Amino acid sequence: MSLSLEQLLQRLEDAATPVVWLDPALPAQLWEELPAAAAARGFHVLNLGEAGPVFDLCSLLAAFGRLLPDSTCYDYSLPSLREALFRLEPQAKTGCLVLFPEPDSLRQQDESTFEDFIELIENVDDLRRAQRRSGLKAVVRD
Repeated sequence: MSLSLEQLLQRLEDAATPVVWLDPALPAQLWEELPAAAAARGFHVLNLGEAGPVFDLCSLLAAFGRLLPDSTCYDYSLPSLREALFRLEPQAKTGCLVLFPEPDSLRQQDESTFEDFIELIENVDDLRRAQRRSGLKAVVRD
């Protein structure tokens, strides 16, 4: 049985789960509809799928450079990415959502960076929620 868009959006409401892992066999249409549907639910969407190929640390940081609003704290390093995501004050009330529809290149070519990135998402979400701010979520093709 396939996951519906509505079921996925409900998963995003679970504060205890900062990273939602999706089956790679899910239809491409779900990924196409997800950004607009998440934005309609109040998320500020950062779609890595629209920011160029991500296959190593440099390309991951460059992708966020294209997605993040101009920020003085972002200098294209993991610590500054962490700080930028922590400080991000989206207009959307629900929080920030990072979509990563094609993580395989990064996972295969630089597994350590992939794991550091997932850990960064979880850590920033914890820090934001500890301050009673909106969280940081990620949806990643598993």
